[in-house]
Amino acid sequence: LLSVVGLPASAASAMPNQVSGGQRQRVAIARALALDPDIIVADEPTSALDVSVRAQVLNLLTDLKASLNLGMVFISHDIQTVRYVSDRICVMNAGRIVEQGTAAQVFENPTNDYTRTLLGANEQTTERVIEEGRAMIELGADALVVTTPYYALSNAAEVEAHFRAVHAALHTRAARPPVRM
Repeated sequence: LLSVVGLPASAASAMPNQVSGGQRQRVAIARALALDPDIIVADEPTSALDVSVRAQVLNLLTDLKASLNLGMVFISHDIQTVRYVSDRICVMNAGRIVEQGTAAQVFENPTNDYTRTLLGANEQTTERVIEEGRAMIELGADALVVTTPYYALSNAAEVEAHFRAVHAALHTRAARPPVRM
């Protein structure tokens, strides 16, 4: 099982304080697989991991789901992670399911106000770097130019922009009213 989850055989004799957070998650996954389950419940399996290790664990879970024909109940507050891992999504509010559907249905056409607010709290778009340290974010017919301290961005590169505001206003210098988002 250790090799199935990407751990060396030497991990079998390692003490918990001798392995990293990502390796601990892999050990936990191996322990769950030891029971030969049909379904795995993964409750915030990546919340304490750094970005690169998080991606590795998510890829491992996705690969195991496919190769072992596992069902998975993936519980997370990270909506983009849920989107990446899930085929179907249930959105819960105060312990009740308020919306459910395929990942595409929930993300592209949410029907519940709570779901719309939840999704609006982490909007994602692509921005295009127009010069070193400045990027253009396209928002429908309008665009926003932002300055970033990440000077390593090269011209014409694409990066992801994440927005955490439920409501935002884009004010332009033109004599038009602000665009509400």
